[in-house]
Amino acid sequence: MPPCEKSDIKKSFTYNSENDSYICPERHILKKTGLTTDKNSYIYRIKDKSLCLKCIRFNTCAKSKLGKTVCRLINEETRQRFEDEYNEPESQAIYKLRQEKAELPFEHIKRNLGVNAFLLRGLDGTKVEISLLASCFNIRRMITIFGIEGLIKAITA
Repeated sequence: MPPCEKSDIKKSFTYNSENDSYICPERHILKKTGLTTDKNSYIYRIKDKSLCLKCIRFNTCAKSKLGKTVCRLINEETRQRFEDEYNEPESQAIYKLRQEKAELPFEHIKRNLGVNAFLLRGLDGTKVEISLLASCFNIRRMITIFGIEGLIKAITA
């Protein structure tokens, strides 16, 4: 099992920025011991693993006989700041509007047209392919709005 599994248990631990350590709910300290194999996160472990084994929360926050392990992204402060900003009501309104406007063409292209990957390689080929797909989407949208006869009248006028 990787040293840092995804779980909500980390939320019950408190990060102490002064000492660069985590404090568990039972007030034990987890110190930084190194980096994960992908070098994206620091690993924090309890020094005396027997404290975890004797703890009343052993099966809740730590199931390993090595004690509790918590990981913290190297840029955790930045991630947290973006997450806090994202959760603000103003940001949610912007995101909701984006879902309605910007995501529609991509969803149509992927789901309805069945385009899951570009067939052409390189930047020039990809630009040509997305231009064709966007043009198809726009023509289809105009047909939906005006109808075929209305679109022909609008083009010829």
